[in-house]
Amino acid sequence: MASLGNLVAGVAHEINNPIGFLNGSISNGKDYVQDLLEYATQEYTSMAAALKAPEKVYKLSLNGQKAKQLPAGFTQLTNLQELNLGNFEFEKFPEELFQLKKLEWLNMPSCKIKRIPEGIGALKQLKTLSFAHNDIQHLPPALFSLEGLELLDININMVQDIPPQIKGLVNLENRPAADRRLAEQATPESMPRYRQTGADPMARDIARRYLHPPGTCAAHRQITSTARSP
Repeated sequence: MASLGNLVAGVAHEINNPIGFLNGSISNGKDYVQDLLEYATQEYTSMAAALKAPEKVYKLSLNGQKAKQLPAGFTQLTNLQELNLGNFEFEKFPEELFQLKKLEWLNMPSCKIKRIPEGIGALKQLKTLSFAHNDIQHLPPALFSLEGLELLDININMVQDIPPQIKGLVNLENRPAADRRLAEQATPESMPRYRQTGADPMARDIARRYLHPPGTCAAHRQITSTARSP
C-alpha cells in the first residue's frame, strides 16, 4: 500500500507541475498585455518623462512649446507612433523625425514650416499627416510614396498646385469620390492657381476640398482642435 501511495503521489505531482506552469504563464501573459495596453494609451507631455523609458513611449504631445528645435533624445523613441508638435517655431524642418520608423500620426500645425524635405518618404507607416497653418509652397514627390496615408491636411499654406502624383494616395479618407474623379482630370497646367485672383471658383473649390475637406473624419477634427490650442 505504501508503494501504491507513493506512485499515486508521484503521478499527481507530475500532473500538477504542467498545470501550475500553465497557470503561471497565463497570469504573466495577462499582466504583460495589460502593461502593453497601458503604455499604448498613455500620452506623454514632456521629453524628460518620455526619456525615462523611451522604448515604452507610443504617444507624445509637446504642443505649444514654441521652441525652434526639437528637444534632445528624439531618436531614442524607437516605438513612437503618435506625435504632436503643434505651435513650434522651427527654423528648419527637424529631420531627426525621419528616424521614427513606426510613426503613424504626425501633427505639426502652426510651426512656421516652409519646406518639407524628401526624407518624409522614410515614414512609411504614416496614416495621418497634418501641416496645417504653415508656409509650405510645394509638396515633395516623396510625400506621395506614403501609400498608407489616410489623411493629409495642408490647409492654410501657400501650396498652389495639386501634383498629379496625389492620385497614388488611394487610401486618403479626405478625398470624396466626386473630387477624386475631377482631380484625376487635373494637371498642374490645367488646374488654376486657386489662391490667384480671378481663378475659376469651381476649380478653386475642388482644389481646396481635394487637399483639405473640413470635418470629413474624426482624425481631421482632432487635428483642427489641436491646431487651435494656445
